[in-house]
Amino acid sequence: MARPVLRTTARGKQGPRGPEGERGPQGDQGPQGERGLPGVNAVPADEAVGTYLEAESSNARAGARVAVAADVATPGNPIHSALTEQVGAQIDEVVGTLPRPEGFAVEVLDGDIYATSDLTGIRRQLTDGLTITDGPHMRGPGVLFTTDTPETLWVPFRGGDPRPPETDTGKLAGWGSSTMAGLGPGLAGLANVYGATYYSGGFSGQTGQVILARLGSRKLRLAADVTIPAGTSQVTVTFSNLTPQQSALSFNARLGGIDGLLQKAAGVGSPITFQRHASGVSTLVEAGAELTFTGGEDQRQAVTILNPFKNDLARNVEGWVDVEDAITWTIDAYDWLGSLGRQVVVLGHFVDTDLADDDPARERILRWNREVRAAVGSGHFLDLAGYVTSARVWTDTGITPTSDDLAHQARGNKPPSLSTDSLHLNATANAAVVGWVGEFFDRVHWFPTPDPNAPVVADDFNRADSTDLGTTPVGGATWVQSSPGQFAIAGNKLTMANVSGANRVLSVETGLSSCRVRATIKALGAGPSTSGGGIIVGFNGTEYIWLSTRVNGSTAGLQFYKLVSGSASAIGTSHTGAVAPDSVLEVRRDGDDLRGYLDGVLVCAATDSLNASATRHGFLGHLQGTALEWDDFEVLPLD
Repeated sequence: MARPVLRTTARGKQGPRGPEGERGPQGDQGPQGERGLPGVNAVPADEAVGTYLEAESSNARAGARVAVAADVATPGNPIHSALTEQVGAQIDEVVGTLPRPEGFAVEVLDGDIYATSDLTGIRRQLTDGLTITDGPHMRGPGVLFTTDTPETLWVPFRGGDPRPPETDTGKLAGWGSSTMAGLGPGLAGLANVYGATYYSGGFSGQTGQVILARLGSRKLRLAADVTIPAGTSQVTVTFSNLTPQQSALSFNARLGGIDGLLQKAAGVGSPITFQRHASGVSTLVEAGAELTFTGGEDQRQAVTILNPFKNDLARNVEGWVDVEDAITWTIDAYDWLGSLGRQVVVLGHFVDTDLADDDPARERILRWNREVRAAVGSGHFLDLAGYVTSARVWTDTGITPTSDDLAHQARGNKPPSLSTDSLHLNATANAAVVGWVGEFFDRVHWFPTPDPNAPVVADDFNRADSTDLGTTPVGGATWVQSSPGQFAIAGNKLTMANVSGANRVLSVETGLSSCRVRATIKALGAGPSTSGGGIIVGFNGTEYIWLSTRVNGSTAGLQFYKLVSGSASAIGTSHTGAVAPDSVLEVRRDGDDLRGYLDGVLVCAATDSLNASATRHGFLGHLQGTALEWDDFEVLPLD
């Protein structure tokens, strides 16, 4: 928008006042436009407007601002009139370019609720056949009402089926393809922080059509009649609203009221089959029937992160749709999801590493980001492309960028040092993105404030003896061994007795990088030579820091170490002296600040930024520490 120009004239310094403050005729003004009385014009109105604007922009003209501001505030004064006219013209021009807000008239006709847009004139039927006993009441972008069941429901003005108005803050769900799959473990840990469970709806290689079908906002419709046999043999199915897909499928689904398995092998020409779970009665399902994916059907009211259509926009796999459909269907999914509070956020897409500046995929991705953000609002959109090309991402990941990284960022591409390949983020970048998403949730307060003294992950190991450690009783996080079978539960304790071949790592995703990690040591070796091991913080898959249960092989005590490129080195101060069984060891990490506690007493400390954003923590199983046993593992927020 071109800005109207206000004419300005240079002026000199303020002239001396006469005894009564009077001014002479305008022609008596000095050659530089000197003024007479403060607050009274000595120049034409349009020049005075320029004088006012000039004075407003300079602290050096504070006195002039006060004087001219008095003129501006006085109706009828020439400056007031001129400024009002010119600024008003600018405001009119701006307002003329703004979209008019959409309003709705809500009415009940023959027992059903309708909403008519005063912008488009379109009338939508919002309910069908429900007996409404209270309402409708306009609430947010929709209407709230109660039925005779009795049940209170909410439905958006833009349409969709009625749903409960409340968000289920005990659930967090993420929907997408490989980006969301990579974020999944970290988001599971983040959900733990908020006392919620995580549903992982991210599957690599899928198009947006499949993602939204799994979500439920765009169900697949049978293209032709199909008879589901009485037995459990497979039957081929086709869908009218699904283009041929390259990726494999294997998901629980429901078709014609029958629960079964929808399957497809990789490859565009591979057929899609449906196989019922249990034998029953042969059933004809007619064309047009909808298939429901049952795995995530209870996640609609969850706090949701939506990230579909990356493979369509980049055209990484066959089965893609055009960007126009990708945008429309994403917005439809946003509307279909969520409750009155709209606790749904769309995660934008980054531009892939090495993608050429003139590659059409770039504009498709950026257009999807722009238009989806405009539709859902900036408060419901996380700009992932902006984050991975920011200076902040290097601080969050602890990575020093290369010149190639900075060149990629300058072009708007995902930098190589954050990548496993051109299409995907690496583990360090995923952890940083999870932390960034967590900051968003903290800011918007969609989840109840967590108890700062409650662990987000905890395990007392009180279950059957096994080398399969399963999940933690608190937080539901899955234990991952660097080599299966090396760690075990025995006698309701965690034992290192099976560690062999090399030092091993046992870790769990927590969603917290800065946190407190503690555990009770139940048994050690006879001396420092057989007491290796400790509590790990910040494991990224290969490197980590740990609080060792010995200073070294000949000295008992506690010492921080880090493992980088396969080489271990001591960091910070140490504590010497035997560590007794039943002692509680705790590591507090706050960024690069590390502190070690023994039974609540600070005994050693270190400063190191290695994996400062990593959110996996756990135990080191050491070849010289097979006698170690642990209990009561906890990960807590910093107090």
